[in-house]
Parts: sequence; C-alpha cells; structure tokens
Amino acid sequence: MSIKHRWLKPVTGPYSEAAGYEVAGLRFVGHEASDCMARFALAAAMVCGIAPQATRAEEPVAVWTSRYDQYRTGANPKEKLLNTENVNPNTFGLLFFYTLLRNGEPGGDVYAQPLYVPNLVIPGKGLRNVLLVATMNDMVIALDADGPPPGSDGVLWSRSLGTPPTVSTILEGEICPAPCTNIRGDAGITSTPVVDLARGALFLVARTADGSGYHQWLHALDLSTGGDLPGSPAEIQASFRNRTFDPEIQNQRVGLALAGGRIIIAWGSHEDKKPYHGWVLSYRYDGRVFTQTGVFNTTPNGDTHFLCGWTANNCAHGGIWQSGRAPAVDDSGRVILFIGNGKADRANGGEDYGNSIVALDPRTLAVNDWHTASNHIEINAADLDLGGSGPMIAPGGRWIVGGGKQGVMYTWRAADFGGASGGGPVQQFFAGDSHWGCLPAGGDSPPGLICLNHAGHIMGGPVYWDRPSQDGGPMLYNWSEDSELRAYRFHPDVEPPIDETPAFRGPDILKGHPAGILTLSADGSSAKSGIVWAAAYDADSGDPSDRDHGALHYVRDGILRAYAATDLRPLWHSEMNPGRDRLGIFAKFVPPTVVNGRVYMATFSNRIAVYGLLRHPYRRPVPIGSLIPLLFHD
Repeated sequence: MSIKHRWLKPVTGPYSEAAGYEVAGLRFVGHEASDCMARFALAAAMVCGIAPQATRAEEPVAVWTSRYDQYRTGANPKEKLLNTENVNPNTFGLLFFYTLLRNGEPGGDVYAQPLYVPNLVIPGKGLRNVLLVATMNDMVIALDADGPPPGSDGVLWSRSLGTPPTVSTILEGEICPAPCTNIRGDAGITSTPVVDLARGALFLVARTADGSGYHQWLHALDLSTGGDLPGSPAEIQASFRNRTFDPEIQNQRVGLALAGGRIIIAWGSHEDKKPYHGWVLSYRYDGRVFTQTGVFNTTPNGDTHFLCGWTANNCAHGGIWQSGRAPAVDDSGRVILFIGNGKADRANGGEDYGNSIVALDPRTLAVNDWHTASNHIEINAADLDLGGSGPMIAPGGRWIVGGGKQGVMYTWRAADFGGASGGGPVQQFFAGDSHWGCLPAGGDSPPGLICLNHAGHIMGGPVYWDRPSQDGGPMLYNWSEDSELRAYRFHPDVEPPIDETPAFRGPDILKGHPAGILTLSADGSSAKSGIVWAAAYDADSGDPSDRDHGALHYVRDGILRAYAATDLRPLWHSEMNPGRDRLGIFAKFVPPTVVNGRVYMATFSNRIAVYGLLRHPYRRPVPIGSLIPLLFHD
C-alpha cells in the first residue's frame, strides 16, 4: 500500500501565509498541522488524533465573515436549493430551534450574525457542518447546522468566556444607566466574529469584568474544539497621542474583519456615553502571539468634556458602529469605514474625521483616503450621522456604496473618495421618501432646531445581486426606515452607476427602527433563484401606540420575510403560519444567514431559529471513515 502523491497538494488561504494541505479533495488546515500531517494529511488526522478542518474539492459555501464576504455585499450567490418556487407557505417553514443555554440558564441575546463552516472534523463527533453562535453572555457555541442527530442536543462544543464568580460579563446598565436601552442585559460578545478558514481559527472580542475593573479580550479559538489557541486571549489595550483606550466606555459593535494579514477591530460608544472616541486596532497573529500593529483614533483633537456640545463641531466622539456591519475590505486590503457624529476638521488640515468615510492601511491603519460629508455640521447636530450603517464595495471594486441616518445613499469612486482632491461622492440620493423637517439639536451642538431634508434612516444597508447584463444586470437592494424594500438597477461601467428611481418596490412599509436587515441568496444569475430575505420587527405586534417606533428602545417580536429578487413580490413570511413558523424576539441588525438550503436566524429569545424546506431530504456530510480508501491503492 502506498499514498497516492497526486492527492497531496499545498493550499493557501486569504489570511494565513501557511494554510495546510488538500488530500483526496479534502482540505486540512489548523495550527496542529505537523510534519506528520503535512506528509500524510488525512492519515495523520486519524492516527495523530488531530482534528483539522475538511472541505470538499468542490468548495461548499462557508459564511466566514459579517455579510458573507469582505466587500459586505450581503449575498450568497451559490445557494442551490432555495428558490422562488419552493419558498412558499406550503413547502417552506420552521425546521427546528436551537435553545442557547449556559449551565441551564439563558445563554443571552445574539447580536452577532451566525457564521457557517462546512465539513469540519469535530473530535469524537466526526464530520459536521457547523453553525457558530456568539452571545451577549460571552458564550460561543458550535452547533450542528443540520440539526441535532438522534440522541444529541446538537451542541458540538461550547465555551463560556466570562465565568462567574471571579469573572463575569458586563451588564449594560453598569456602563450606561437608564435611559440607555439600545442594548439590554449583558454586553459580552456584541460583534460578529470572523473565521480564518486557513488557520482553523475563530477570532472574536469578549468583554468581562472582575475586581480590577473592565476588560476586553481578543480571542483565537480552535474551530474544531473551541479551545484557545496559543497566545489567546490577549487583553486589548491601546493609546494614541494623549488618548487612552477605555474598555468600559468603548463599545465593540462592528464586526471583525481580516485584511492584509491582520485582524481589524473597531469601536464606538454606548449611546454616546462620554468621553469616547472612535478607535480602530489591527493585530497580527502568528499562531503563538497577538501583536498590535496599528492604532487609529478618529477624533484625537476633539473635546471630551461633558459640555463640549456648547460649541459646534467641537466634541470628540466619532464612534464606529455601522449597525454591526464589519468594515469593507478592497482587493488591495484597504479597510473602509463610516465614522459617526464627531469633530471633523480634516478638510482644514486637522486630524478629526467625524461623519467621514475613510480607507485605512490594514497594517499601520494610516489614512489612505477620506471624505467628510459636506453638511457634516448639520447632520452632526441633528444626530443624522453617516455612521448609522456601513460601506459596501460593489463587485469589480470600482464603487463604494452606503448611507446613514439622513437617509441618503452615496456612491464614491473607490480610487478617489474626494477628500484630498476636493471632490466627493459621484452620486447621492434619498433612499426613501424625503421631507423637510426641523429636529432638535443633539448633545454634539448648541441647543436649537436643525432644519434640513431627510428620509428614513439607512441602518441595515444595501445588499447586491451581481448578474451579467444579459440576465438583467446587477441590482442593489435597500430597506430604509419609514419606507418599503426597494430595488435599484446598478450599472458598474457607468458613472454614476445607480438608477435613482427604484426599479421595484416591495408592498410592506416599516416606519420604525431599523426597518429590514437584508440578505440576498441566488444560484448565480438564475432569475427564479434570486430571493431577498429580510429580518425585521413585526409591525403588527406589540402595543399599537409603540408600533411606529420599531425596535430602537423596545423589545419587539420578529418576522422573517422573503421576496422574489426580480420584482420584490412577496413569497413567504413567518407569520403566514405563526403556529408553525413564529420567529421569536427580533434580534436587531442581525441579517439572516442563508446557506446550504437553510435560513439561520438569531433572536433575543435565547434560541436560533432554523428555516428550510419542510419535506426535503437534507443530507449530512459523508462520514470521514468512508473517505479513507481514497488515500490508498494496491
């Protein structure tokens, strides 16, 4: 017997310099990949007791990062099973729930998008498709994405990163007393982690408190076991000029990103509790230790005094939160972010970037490009900041698209945002119905009224269907507050690229916060395969007097909706058959994770809801033992 050499070849990944080996159409990666594994891969995995990651040669879809990809398109273009014909009340609905528990107690709300890793070898459990869930109780749970096997609860592994009584998760009320209600209960893992498929690692930020104070930790967890990898966790600390990072005040809401061989982490505030800044940190992980390589403070020269707002354009602030969206990353590795309310003076030679789009070098976090909103004084005063959502890079890399709380959708040239050149966005239009109105000035400005045109907030932000022109061309979808779901034709070779009159409008209007949080699923450009999924609050639930407020300061029942992407006709929603399909409490800002014929939904009900085809014979991964004969021949 001998090993077929043609089965063994090196593979690389998007983040790690060394990834692993592919054998018999299976990929094996991870920090345990020793010389034994490098030479014999699958055999070493079995003999040496190693639990590597494995994927088929025909690469299955992995949802490894916030909004599916580094461009943040919000799209899974490789969904083979779900389509506009079978997503209907008769054939599609709730398959099962996963209850999230910690020592028998509720596992916590989920603000992070569930991530999906296919064909992962779990020690003692075999080859599994894995759903990774992080909770506000500092729990990380790996679930069998295909449902609990007979006699099992479906939990493949779980970790509690804040263990009482010596260490605990942080209560939001401790950091930001009433009336702070944007986040309820614990403030543990708030952001969406990121998976390094090549290294076999899950990177995340957890928050804890103990007798010495508040802490934030960067973890690298082994995908197969949930254990900390060498050098993990590392306590997050930083300074910039005379500013020091405060782990109590700074809210790590933005999803993590991988760029240029670095882990990128950004922070905002807890409902503007002062003093705060926007921070971005970059870390390199070499498998042994985390090394901080870059620090960026959005408003280093801003005033942090609690009366700073008595002078316009003076308060520091500049938080980065983007309704949870991770930074966009372009093909050169630049990190692209929207910054919220705060001092802005870069156009006058300063160093403060409130209400700006910036592109940062991933290694040093030096500013590569920028543009500050021309009306930043007004939107800053009216709390209509750009940072309410995050940027999306249109495939092809030519355009950056996104908007914020004024309700304006912007398009920038990726090659020149316009800050240094004196230009700016090539396009801007209201993504909802605009109106002139006067709003009371917020805490960043002197008291008074700010009068301006505005539409419903853009919070969830756009998603994108990349289709060739012969199949209808690309489409951009957005659902702003006080509006309906809208679809826009997108022309990547034209300036400006977006047809500002919607091609289609959905029938459902959501007046309240945050409207619809979207995902696009499709099998390439096939017309019948395109579905726009929307996670939203249920406008027909709750106290009638509060319905127009949405979920800003209220806990609301949730609803999952599906529309045909070609014309936005309704296909299905979870209240068509509430006894079977009801979702639970709405997890605001969390998009549906649509992959492998199922839809995974976070909730604030201590559970994950899983939807799919009711009578489809879903298949689990092939047991790894049946693949051993592929390695040998006589």
